[in-house]
Order: sequence, then structure tokens, then C-alpha cells
Amino acid sequence: GFPNMFFTGFIQGGVSANTTAMFEQQARHIAYILAEAQSRGATTVEPSDEGQNAWVATIRELAIDNSAFELSCTP
Repeated sequence: GFPNMFFTGFIQGGVSANTTAMFEQQARHIAYILAEAQSRGATTVEPSDEGQNAWVATIRELAIDNSAFELSCTP
């Protein structure tokens, strides 16, 4: 993996009419993660496989099923 690598923007983020606010929220979240890591004496931040799998399961569970729309949408 790539420890300490954070993606901002529309990757794993909601689409918002106010892109600046979205970037600000993401920056605050990254700053929180880094501050928490520093307070714990960590030099790298990387999710565990279990944590990643749990997050993917959460996203899949809460995702809106729009498969009917996607099937009917002309490419």
C-alpha cells in the first residue's frame, strides 16, 4: 500500500454543488487523522484489511440501488 496517502476530491466523497466546502471538510478530516496519529506516536497511517472490509460492507449496505436506472440509461 501507500501509507500516509490521502485522496481528496470526488474519490470516495459525495458530489456537492459547493466543491470548496467539500475540500475543506476533507482537509479537516485528514488533519484530524494526522493529529490523532501524532498523538499516538505513529509515523504512518494505513487502514487494516479488516477496517477496509468493514467500510466497504457499510457502503454496500447503505448504497441506494439505482441499477434499474443504470440499465435503462442510454450510454
